Amino acid sequence: MDKTLDHDKILNLLIEHFINIGNSIAGKSYLANELKRFGEPLAIKAVQHIVTIQRLCTPHAFAHSEIVLQSIIDHPSIAVLTRTALETYLTFNYIFVAPKSYEVKELRYYCWDIAGYINRENFPVSTEENKQRLFEEQAEKKELLLIIEGNSLYRKMSPEGKKRLRQGNWKIFKNWRDLAREAGLSESYFTHIYAYLSDYCHSGRISAMQIEQSRDINTQKQMSDTLIQICLVILAYLIHDYTLFFPECKEIHSKNKEAEFYTTVYLNVGNRVEFQ
Repeated sequence: MDKTLDHDKILNLLIEHFINIGNSIAGKSYLANELKRFGEPLAIKAVQHIVTIQRLCTPHAFAHSEIVLQSIIDHPSIAVLTRTALETYLTFNYIFVAPKSYEVKELRYYCWDIAGYINRENFPVSTEENKQRLFEEQAEKKELLLIIEGNSLYRKMSPEGKKRLRQGNWKIFKNWRDLAREAGLSESYFTHIYAYLSDYCHSGRISAMQIEQSRDINTQKQMSDTLIQICLVILAYLIHDYTLFFPECKEIHSKNKEAEFYTTVYLNVGNRVEFQ
């Protein structure tokens, strides 16, 4: 086992490992009351973001008409995608892995599910097909609401909590920091990386300053490497949780000793690193 791989090679190792784990359960079906639908697509979404990040780490020259710009590593886009991958993982954990009881999992699952229906209600529809689909979704939404109203935790919820749920706020009173804490990430680690990634998403001063200071390809490589390390933490947590979500994957995971080793390494980074 090579314990001295660089970050790019470790990323490639863990991406391939996740794909192999996923392929090991291809075609497996589950009962509706197991509440597993959308779990696999959410996990795949996180990995697809990281695969795209990996591609963006390769320098590219953008050609416009007859003008060819210098090769760059698009680290600002990498930062934006890294935050999206992180939020996708936290959503996966919050709904499908973290709940300690069926009641909690049921409430979180259906709150998240119904939020999708509520958000779609504001989408403009013009075709008859889309209007019919919207009509059908209203009926589906009512069925979901009946399930939620039958949940004992919902019945104990405050009026403000119920109001937020009906407005499509599936986290209700929680925020991303709460979800990160529940997933096992160090609060200090999460707070710092999330603030940094968010500055790029919201076009803050730090993002503009770093773009100004990273005109050469070597500096851009350093910037992207920092973000790759965050992606390794996300991927390690996702692999760990995926084997909890699909226990039958554990054997495949444990057979790849190198991938198992680096998964543990970056799990420790996520839950032990403390910024002063």
